[in-house]
Amino acid sequence: MRAKVKEELESWLGSARVRVRVPVPVPVPVPVPVPVPVPVPVPVPVLVLVLVQDGTLFDSKSDVIMV
Repeated sequence: MRAKVKEELESWLGSARVRVRVPVPVPVPVPVPVPVPVPVPVPVPVLVLVLVQDGTLFDSKSDVIMV
């Protein structure tokens, strides 16, 4: 089987030297996920400026919303 694969590869690659190796399982270091502190959005009252029809800006307690 290996010889056949080698012959096919050599026919594809021309006169290039081809070596066929049997894959051997090698232990590869896998990155382990490390817990990183991520800022979590917390509900904070945000004062929103509401644009009124006449183009003036105003803010009042009724405009405070939770985001």
